Amino acid sequence: MKRPTGIPYRELEKAIHEDADYAWSWHCNIAVPLMDNLECSHLDANRTAAALMRHLFGTDTSKHSNFPK
Repeated sequence: MKRPTGIPYRELEKAIHEDADYAWSWHCNIAVPLMDNLECSHLDANRTAAALMRHLFGTDTSKHSNFPK
């Protein structure tokens, strides 16, 4: 899948890279629907959200202090 490259995307990607808590908010907005709709575990939803954040934005939210250990 090709990553988006338009100006709004680049601005979003920059904001996510500059603010770990903003990145974490995106992570959570991915993880919660995964848990709700797929009925997967909290940890699995977080692992999947982290993988999507790496793929879409090139950031590793699994290093955030709120990531479940």
